[in-house]
Amino acid sequence: MPSLDNAVRHYLSEKNPAEYQRQIENFFVLTASHRLDKLTKGLVIYPKNPLAKKVLYKAIADKSKITKKYLARCELTKKDLSGYISGYLWKNNSAQKMEFSPKSSNPQAKFCALEIIVVAKKTTYQVLEITLHTGRKHQIRSILSYLGCPVIGDKKYGSKIEVKNKIYLLAYKIEFDNLSSPLSYLNRRVIEIERKELEN
Repeated sequence: MPSLDNAVRHYLSEKNPAEYQRQIENFFVLTASHRLDKLTKGLVIYPKNPLAKKVLYKAIADKSKITKKYLARCELTKKDLSGYISGYLWKNNSAQKMEFSPKSSNPQAKFCALEIIVVAKKTTYQVLEITLHTGRKHQIRSILSYLGCPVIGDKKYGSKIEVKNKIYLLAYKIEFDNLSSPLSYLNRRVIEIERKELEN
Protein backbone atom coordinates (compact mmCIF):
# COMPACT_ATOMS: atom_id res chain seq x y z
CA MET A 1 0.00 0.00 0.00
CA PRO A 2 1.59 3.34 -1.05
CA SER A 3 2.25 5.65 1.91
CA LEU A 4 4.86 8.08 3.14
CA ASP A 5 5.90 5.65 5.90
CA ASN A 6 6.51 2.89 3.34
CA ALA A 7 8.43 5.26 1.04
CA VAL A 8 10.74 6.31 3.91
CA ARG A 9 11.25 2.67 4.97
CA HIS A 10 12.21 1.76 1.41
CA TYR A 11 14.63 4.69 1.18
CA LEU A 12 16.39 3.78 4.44
CA SER A 13 16.54 0.07 3.55
CA GLU A 14 18.26 0.99 0.26
CA LYS A 15 20.61 3.55 1.82
CA ASN A 16 21.81 1.39 4.74
CA PRO A 17 20.43 -2.18 4.52
CA ALA A 18 22.41 -3.56 7.48
CA GLU A 19 21.35 -0.78 9.87
CA TYR A 20 17.74 -0.97 8.71
CA GLN A 21 17.68 -4.74 9.26
CA ARG A 22 19.18 -4.32 12.74
CA GLN A 23 16.41 -1.88 13.71
CA ILE A 24 13.75 -4.30 12.47
CA GLU A 25 15.29 -7.08 14.56
CA ASN A 26 15.07 -4.76 17.57
CA PHE A 27 11.32 -4.37 16.88
CA PHE A 28 11.67 -0.70 15.94
CA VAL A 29 8.72 0.48 13.83
CA LEU A 30 9.59 3.46 11.64
CA THR A 31 6.81 6.04 11.73
CA ALA A 32 6.62 9.83 11.50
CA SER A 33 7.06 11.89 14.67
CA HIS A 34 4.16 14.14 13.62
CA ARG A 35 1.56 14.42 10.87
CA LEU A 36 0.38 16.91 8.28
CA ASP A 37 -3.26 17.59 7.55
CA LYS A 38 -4.68 15.76 4.57
CA LEU A 39 -3.95 17.69 1.33
CA THR A 40 -1.18 19.70 3.06
CA LYS A 41 2.29 19.27 1.57
CA GLY A 42 5.71 19.65 3.15
CA LEU A 43 8.30 18.47 5.63
CA VAL A 44 7.74 15.56 8.00
CA ILE A 45 10.23 14.37 10.66
CA TYR A 46 11.18 10.69 10.95
CA PRO A 47 13.42 9.10 13.62
CA LYS A 48 15.85 6.42 12.43
CA ASN A 49 16.19 4.54 15.73
CA PRO A 50 14.43 4.10 19.12
CA LEU A 51 16.55 6.67 20.99
CA ALA A 52 15.94 9.35 18.36
CA LYS A 53 12.24 8.51 18.47
CA LYS A 54 12.19 9.02 22.25
CA VAL A 55 13.95 12.41 22.01
CA LEU A 56 11.69 13.59 19.19
CA TYR A 57 8.54 12.41 20.96
CA LYS A 58 9.36 14.66 23.92
CA ALA A 59 10.59 17.57 21.77
CA ILE A 60 7.94 17.76 19.05
CA ALA A 61 5.45 19.77 21.14
CA ASP A 62 8.15 22.08 22.56
CA LYS A 63 8.42 25.04 20.19
CA SER A 64 11.73 26.08 21.78
CA LYS A 65 13.19 22.84 20.41
CA ILE A 66 11.39 22.28 17.13
CA THR A 67 9.86 25.25 15.30
CA LYS A 68 7.65 24.55 12.30
CA LYS A 69 6.85 27.20 9.71
CA TYR A 70 4.23 27.06 6.99
CA LEU A 71 3.41 29.06 3.89
CA ALA A 72 -0.22 29.58 3.00
CA ARG A 73 -1.62 31.07 -0.20
CA CYS A 74 -4.85 32.68 0.98
CA GLU A 75 -7.78 34.66 -0.29
CA LEU A 76 -7.45 38.41 0.11
CA THR A 77 -8.77 40.33 3.08
CA LYS A 78 -8.56 43.98 4.12
CA LYS A 79 -7.57 43.01 7.67
CA ASP A 80 -4.02 43.51 8.90
CA LEU A 81 -2.96 39.91 9.47
CA SER A 82 0.61 40.32 10.72
CA GLY A 83 1.26 39.45 14.34
CA TYR A 84 0.68 36.95 17.10
CA ILE A 85 -2.77 35.36 17.22
CA SER A 86 -4.09 33.21 20.05
CA GLY A 87 -7.43 31.79 21.06
CA TYR A 88 -9.25 28.49 21.42
CA LEU A 89 -10.12 25.59 19.17
CA TRP A 90 -12.83 22.99 19.50
CA LYS A 91 -14.42 20.44 17.20
CA ASN A 92 -17.72 21.20 15.54
CA ASN A 93 -19.01 17.64 15.23
CA SER A 94 -21.95 18.47 12.97
CA ALA A 95 -19.72 20.33 10.47
CA GLN A 96 -16.80 17.93 11.00
CA LYS A 97 -14.27 20.72 11.37
CA MET A 98 -12.46 22.76 14.01
CA GLU A 99 -13.84 26.11 15.18
CA PHE A 100 -11.71 29.03 16.40
CA SER A 101 -12.57 31.86 18.77
CA PRO A 102 -10.35 34.41 20.55
CA LYS A 103 -12.22 33.56 23.77
CA SER A 104 -12.94 30.22 25.37
CA SER A 105 -16.67 29.70 24.85
CA ASN A 106 -16.69 25.90 24.77
CA PRO A 107 -15.74 23.53 27.62
CA GLN A 108 -13.91 21.30 25.13
CA ALA A 109 -11.85 24.18 23.71
CA LYS A 110 -8.05 24.03 23.76
CA PHE A 111 -5.64 26.96 23.65
CA CYS A 112 -3.85 27.57 20.35
CA ALA A 113 -1.46 30.21 19.05
CA LEU A 114 0.53 31.11 15.95
CA GLU A 115 2.33 34.03 14.37
CA ILE A 116 1.65 35.46 10.91
CA ILE A 117 3.90 37.45 8.57
CA VAL A 118 2.56 38.68 5.21
CA VAL A 119 5.17 37.56 2.66
CA ALA A 120 3.50 38.78 -0.55
CA LYS A 121 0.31 40.42 -1.77
CA LYS A 122 -0.89 39.84 -5.32
CA THR A 123 -3.99 41.06 -7.11
CA THR A 124 -5.94 37.86 -6.44
CA TYR A 125 -4.27 36.33 -3.37
CA GLN A 126 -1.73 36.79 -0.58
CA VAL A 127 1.03 34.59 0.81
CA LEU A 128 1.48 34.26 4.57
CA GLU A 129 4.31 32.75 6.59
CA ILE A 130 2.94 31.08 9.71
CA THR A 131 4.98 30.02 12.74
CA LEU A 132 3.27 27.56 15.05
CA HIS A 133 3.33 28.11 18.81
CA THR A 134 1.00 25.18 19.46
CA GLY A 135 0.25 22.02 17.52
CA ARG A 136 -3.53 21.80 17.41
CA LYS A 137 -5.41 19.98 14.67
CA HIS A 138 -6.36 22.28 11.76
CA GLN A 139 -5.33 25.37 13.72
CA ILE A 140 -3.90 27.22 10.70
CA ARG A 141 -6.89 26.46 8.52
CA SER A 142 -9.44 27.32 11.18
CA ILE A 143 -7.77 30.57 12.27
CA LEU A 144 -7.32 31.82 8.69
CA SER A 145 -10.97 31.02 7.98
CA TYR A 146 -11.98 32.99 11.08
CA LEU A 147 -9.87 35.93 9.86
CA GLY A 148 -11.68 35.92 6.52
CA CYS A 149 -8.76 34.70 4.41
CA PRO A 150 -9.12 30.92 4.05
CA VAL A 151 -6.37 28.87 2.43
CA ILE A 152 -7.06 28.70 -1.30
CA GLY A 153 -8.67 25.38 -2.19
CA ASP A 154 -9.74 24.66 1.40
CA LYS A 155 -13.47 24.24 0.83
CA LYS A 156 -13.99 22.78 4.32
CA TYR A 157 -12.88 26.09 5.84
CA GLY A 158 -14.65 28.46 3.48
CA SER A 159 -12.47 28.90 0.39
CA LYS A 160 -14.50 30.11 -2.57
CA ILE A 161 -11.77 28.97 -4.97
CA GLU A 162 -11.80 25.31 -5.91
CA VAL A 163 -8.52 23.45 -6.50
CA LYS A 164 -8.47 19.76 -7.33
CA ASN A 165 -7.02 17.43 -4.66
CA LYS A 166 -4.95 20.00 -2.75
CA ILE A 167 -4.95 23.14 -0.69
CA TYR A 168 -2.26 25.80 -0.84
CA LEU A 169 -0.66 25.08 2.52
CA LEU A 170 3.00 24.04 2.70
CA ALA A 171 5.06 22.99 5.75
CA TYR A 172 8.24 24.49 4.32
CA LYS A 173 10.68 25.05 7.20
CA ILE A 174 11.77 23.28 10.39
CA GLU A 175 14.25 24.77 12.88
CA PHE A 176 15.96 22.68 15.58
CA ASP A 177 17.42 23.90 18.87
CA ASN A 178 18.07 22.63 22.41
CA LEU A 179 17.75 18.97 21.42
CA SER A 180 19.48 16.45 23.67
CA SER A 181 21.87 13.71 22.55
CA PRO A 182 21.91 11.88 20.16
CA LEU A 183 20.17 14.64 18.18
CA SER A 184 22.16 17.58 19.55
CA TYR A 185 24.04 17.74 16.22
CA LEU A 186 20.82 19.16 14.74
CA ASN A 187 20.80 22.20 17.04
CA ARG A 188 20.63 25.48 15.10
CA ARG A 189 20.02 23.53 11.90
CA VAL A 190 17.32 24.79 9.55
CA ILE A 191 15.70 22.47 7.00
CA GLU A 192 13.83 24.30 4.25
CA ILE A 193 12.21 23.35 0.95
CA GLU A 194 11.37 25.48 -2.07
CA ARG A 195 8.42 27.81 -1.77
CA LYS A 196 7.94 28.79 -5.42
CA GLU A 197 4.65 26.95 -5.79
CA LEU A 198 3.08 29.13 -3.11
CA GLU A 199 4.62 32.47 -4.04
CA ASN A 200 4.37 32.45 -7.84
